[in-house]
Amino acid sequence: MSGRNYLGLCAIVKDEHLFLEEFVAYHQAIGFETFIIYDNESAIPVAHTLRAQVERGLVRVVPVRGKNMQMPCYTHCLETFRNKAEFLAFLDADEFVVLKKHADARLCVFDYEKHPGLAMHWVTYGSSGRLGRPGGLVLDTYTQALAGNVQNNQHVKSIVKTALAVAARDPHQFVFREPGMCCVDERGMPVTSALSPFCADVVQVNHYSFKSQEDYEAKMNRGRADVAALCGTRTLGQFYAQAAAPVVSAPVLSRRMAARIKRAVDTEAPSREIETDAACLAAADEAALACAVGRLMAENKAAVAAVSLLSRRCAGDGAWTTAGLLALACARLGMRERAVDLCRELLVAEPSVRSHFLHFRVLLELGERAAAASVGRYVKYACELFGTAAAPQYAKLREIDAREGLGVWPREP
Repeated sequence: MSGRNYLGLCAIVKDEHLFLEEFVAYHQAIGFETFIIYDNESAIPVAHTLRAQVERGLVRVVPVRGKNMQMPCYTHCLETFRNKAEFLAFLDADEFVVLKKHADARLCVFDYEKHPGLAMHWVTYGSSGRLGRPGGLVLDTYTQALAGNVQNNQHVKSIVKTALAVAARDPHQFVFREPGMCCVDERGMPVTSALSPFCADVVQVNHYSFKSQEDYEAKMNRGRADVAALCGTRTLGQFYAQAAAPVVSAPVLSRRMAARIKRAVDTEAPSREIETDAACLAAADEAALACAVGRLMAENKAAVAAVSLLSRRCAGDGAWTTAGLLALACARLGMRERAVDLCRELLVAEPSVRSHFLHFRVLLELGERAAAASVGRYVKYACELFGTAAAPQYAKLREIDAREGLGVWPREP
């Protein structure tokens, strides 16, 4: 299998050693597979802070010198590491992706795969009344988001398709290969600047831009990584203003997740919520792959099946069986648009009985019984018309129809 990943993360950091292990552990836990960290002259080198993660091959550290290096580093990452991951998120160390509807970040990105990238809105978190640095996890300590219409929350951060993105325009948006290409927000609307109308029903980026007053003062002293014109724009007045602003309680971590992240930080051990399935990745033929995925689905592990199939596809297995099984896994997960899109693509590439039968199964999995029955009747008619009634799909269709009562075969009186 190829070493190419589906989803990676790029960041440029300076003196973030207190928070980097949590940043990596959390994002690995929700599905990010590889990390490219640009170390902008940190007093304690990132390669030292994340030594265990570097040794495991999870993190790659790139030293960089100079001021205002964020955009050059983002562009360098795309030019140098685009073959390391199909999609790359570009985040700061005080930003955490929070999933609202998906079990894994790879499944969230897959829902938007037909676009050049996904733009996710900030949700700004305050200091939770902290003056001194409290220790512990950021996600566990700062649980109060600024309430109301927070102007900063109109900013987006991007996950981009590496084959299409060519350069960073600013920390929030990218230049793509063709005119008119851009990221979309979670509603599928084009995002053509650093800001767009706020939406965060599917995914958001928690922006811990303040933390404690001690942390904020250290942040002011570090300066900015993006553009020189904005240096000096962070002030204690901004910190005092957020401390007096209305807030809403918005914790991220469950007790179980908090314990897992703490354990990963303390032990430097890997932390991943959804692992890929070894048998699915190792399957050498279509029958073995179908058997492995069928087992996962029977065990209610559709998310594991889906991310395993995505990994196979990244490794170069773009075969019909991989795509078809992925469509079924997506249907089981309620990802209707992606499941139907995959069926459509397979029908265009191969307008065969098995492609139509897959469409039938996906519709049935989605609970669309009338539509499934219609497709089923077509499969039955095609098999009988072209003399393929002995095909395995014909027998399976009859078995499903008898069990589900779809009416593909007329009921006997």
